Amino acid sequence: MTVLVAYATMSGHTEELAEMIQERLEQADVTVVVKEAMDVEVSELREYELIVVGSFTWGDGDVPEEMDDLYGDLEDTDLSGLSFAVFGSGDSGYAHFAGAVDHLTDAIRQQNGTLVADSVKVDIDNDVDETEELIDAFTEQIRAAREDGRW
Repeated sequence: MTVLVAYATMSGHTEELAEMIQERLEQADVTVVVKEAMDVEVSELREYELIVVGSFTWGDGDVPEEMDDLYGDLEDTDLSGLSFAVFGSGDSGYAHFAGAVDHLTDAIRQQNGTLVADSVKVDIDNDVDETEELIDAFTEQIRAAREDGRW
């Protein structure tokens, strides 16, 4: 089983989340490839059993420039037969908290991709314990989906 974790980061927070996800999945004997979203081509997605996409949010709920190409490709590609999970970081002080997560989730659904876990939004102001609890729950859902044969 090989999983792709593709992420966009500015401050490093989303990259840290990607690394936490990688660590937890590797503990479950899953091979994980981690790449920045800018380095991912939509044509390579079918090489993976699961694609985990993560992004920070720009402005008032927007997908950032660092995620633009992959996001645009997701919106324009039939994702049938592909499994996904979405995570991201944001500031809960904004009206549309971690809106990039919602945009990515919607694009995947609209293009017939299968979401195997509830999308997770991590507040940049969370303490370490809160963040770890969210990522633990997220990766547990991913592992449960694997055990159920959903990816």
